[in-house]
Amino acid sequence: MFLVRLHHFDPLREATSLLAQISNEADLKFSSSKFSLITSYPSRRFVATFQISHRFFANYSVDRNHSSRVSLQSFYDAMYDGIFFSSMTIHFPETTSRMVLQFESSNHTKLKMHRVLKLSPSQEEELGQIQHDRFFSIISQDFRDIITGLPSFPNNSIFVSLTSSRVKFCCASEERILTKEGGRCAIIGYEGEAEIVFQINLNPKWFFFNLSYGAYRIWFYKTIDSRCVIFVPAFGLNAQYVIYFS
Repeated sequence: MFLVRLHHFDPLREATSLLAQISNEADLKFSSSKFSLITSYPSRRFVATFQISHRFFANYSVDRNHSSRVSLQSFYDAMYDGIFFSSMTIHFPETTSRMVLQFESSNHTKLKMHRVLKLSPSQEEELGQIQHDRFFSIISQDFRDIITGLPSFPNNSIFVSLTSSRVKFCCASEERILTKEGGRCAIIGYEGEAEIVFQINLNPKWFFFNLSYGAYRIWFYKTIDSRCVIFVPAFGLNAQYVIYFS
């Protein structure tokens, strides 16, 4: 059975608009517990995803995984056309490579509209398993200060060194230090003073700058194979941007 309906689809429309600024297409992935919109920056420095828990939907019943690729601009335009409707239902006709968006108004007027989007085979890649027992977080304003303050050129990485008491962001000859004692960071699961190193590239700067306005804090994790991952909560606890760095 496949039944997916949103009463408030503005968060998805806004996320589609943001991701469309770094890529033309994205993979749509429906699993039993969440919906994901997955796209890659052209240089392959990172994979950006927007993930929505099944709890955010008015109806969400997905009995098997479904993945397809869609034009982000077409997806955004379809949702923009339906901006004055109160709900959106997603359908996949079995005989065609299409996705149908059915928009409906409130029960009083019964107005309906639909848009049909072309799909192509998914290009989803394995992103790695995240270690949820060890992470750190910083205030989003500090994250924006790092984006604008460090001399991060397009091909230069920012190195993040971490101990149990402080986080240091370095690029070229400049650095920013945030301490746990000063209340500028939270560090969980890291003990002692041995440095743990993360590597990230925050280009294009405008993308990460705009992304950071969706939350008060930015969360940093690692995957089992040592990729750095950034979590940016958006629109409450049931939706978030997750960025996987190469």
